[in-house]
Amino acid sequence: MITQIRFVRLGKSEMIKEAIEDKVEPILDKFNLDDQSKAYIDVEMENSPHQAGRNVFKVKLFFKEGSMEGFVLEKSDINFYKALSQLTSTLATNIDRFKGKKLRA
Repeated sequence: MITQIRFVRLGKSEMIKEAIEDKVEPILDKFNLDDQSKAYIDVEMENSPHQAGRNVFKVKLFFKEGSMEGFVLEKSDINFYKALSQLTSTLATNIDRFKGKKLRA
């Protein structure tokens, strides 16, 4: 179901990739999404070269095509695993809302 995991301003990590697949795939599998609905995930680390401070990790899940086209969910935190947890804890609810809006439209 997850088509691509992209790392932005962050080195590619198998641990991060596995964590995303382990947490997100089971939630997406619960929904009967059409074959053309492919999930894309961006993992990004933001840090400012001009200001001292913590790095911020963003996890963004979106669909480019299929019945879920236009769905975007993004969460951020100073800890990657917390950002992923926030995303997965609200993912099912947000998919339900999105599918409901599409049916009413």
